[in-house]
Amino acid sequence: MSNTNQDSAVSIAHARVLAGQQTAWHWLTDTYERYVILSGQGLVEVGDAAAVAVNAGDVVLIPPGTKQRITNTAESDLELMAICSPGSVSRITTAADQ
Repeated sequence: MSNTNQDSAVSIAHARVLAGQQTAWHWLTDTYERYVILSGQGLVEVGDAAAVAVNAGDVVLIPPGTKQRITNTAESDLELMAICSPGSVSRITTAADQ
C-alpha cells in the first residue's frame, strides 16, 4: 500500500478478492478510482451500467461518487491494484451506510 501525507496525489492499494467472493457496493466521495486487474477474472459493476467481464491487464475507471463492486468469477483469487486520486480519500460509503 502506498498512502502517505507526503504524496497526497495518489493512493495505491493491492487488493485480493477470493474465489467466488464479491466486494460490497461502495463509492468514494471526491475521488477517482482505477482498478488495474493483475490476475484472475471477474465481473465489475460501475454505477448503473451492466456488469463487464475483466481479466488480467484490464483497467477500470470509476468516477467520484459512483457505486462499484467487483465479483470474482474464477476458482482462483482475483488480484488488483486500486489506484485513487487524489490520494487523500475523503469518505468511503457502503450500501450498509445508507
